[in-house]
Amino acid sequence: MHWENLALGLLLFFVFYQFRRARIGCYPPGPRGLPILGNLFQLDNANSWRTFAKWNDSYGPIIYLNIAGQPMVILNSKKVAEDLLDRRGSNYIDRYRLIVMEKSTGDSNMAFMRSTERWHKMRRASEHALGAKISSNYHHIQTSESILLAHGIMNQPHTWLSQIERFMNNFIDCIDKTATPGNYVVDMLPFLKCFPRWMAKWKRDAEENYKIFTSKFEDMFLRIKNETVTGNEQRPSFCVTLTENQKQHRMSDRDCAWLAGVLYGAGHETVTILNLTSTTMAWFIFSMIQFPQVQARAHEELDRFVGRSRLPSFADIKHLPYIQALVKEVLRWRPAVPIGISHVPTQEQFVFLVY
Repeated sequence: MHWENLALGLLLFFVFYQFRRARIGCYPPGPRGLPILGNLFQLDNANSWRTFAKWNDSYGPIIYLNIAGQPMVILNSKKVAEDLLDRRGSNYIDRYRLIVMEKSTGDSNMAFMRSTERWHKMRRASEHALGAKISSNYHHIQTSESILLAHGIMNQPHTWLSQIERFMNNFIDCIDKTATPGNYVVDMLPFLKCFPRWMAKWKRDAEENYKIFTSKFEDMFLRIKNETVTGNEQRPSFCVTLTENQKQHRMSDRDCAWLAGVLYGAGHETVTILNLTSTTMAWFIFSMIQFPQVQARAHEELDRFVGRSRLPSFADIKHLPYIQALVKEVLRWRPAVPIGISHVPTQEQFVFLVY
């Protein structure tokens, strides 16, 4: 009986603490939620941006949510997002801790890592290998791939989406699930991470995922690294540049392998949290079908400047203003990532501009 009373007392204390925690602080307006759970069940993880847009009409561009005791602030306008995350970006550089994500990736997914020295090394290495100064080295590869893509779509138009999405599906699916706040209780109640492995299926699954992904990424990276060192791999690529500057960045083979794997996945996937290249291309094709008059005008610009005796190249871009504007409009009209990754302030207090 003594232990039952103690357990009940601890439970009541925890419930009271979570309730008080949700009420403390001067937060912006937001929808009312349930006791303890707050707004947890009001979010549709698959289409959360639609809910945020709807709430914008009622509560304004800065919205407060309580996700099972965890305060969350939604920035719902371009101006507010720029003011806080751009002009004051150094104050919000950190990331919300996702325990299952950390376990599944060995805390090696740069997009979701906390602001540590290891994160800064990986960011510098990625900028060095993918920055504007070196991106022109990859133009011939992009040209070759675009030809293969166009050929595949022309010959198999009914499978055009699979032509865009050519291995990473399991990895991307794992990232999508573990990156979404609310999918795992342990992310909201961190004390649950202390449960032993045999009681926590998420822990066993995460450890297995980490082994599988690490093995695959290391095999891919080390193969290219060995070929680069022996002189057998001379084509420019992210992994080649990473290998050539690995000592300068003071990164281990495992960190290099995970950095390459994560960035490859970011441009390849099809899920909600990282939709970049493949989704953007899919929306571009959709928009050309939906607006044939726009397609015709873009086609006319290509014929006028490039002609039909050769394929367009990167050198032609500056002479194709309509197509440049068309690409930008697709990115604005149907952004691949309608919501951003969660940020955490590096200081205790929040700064809400005019709020």
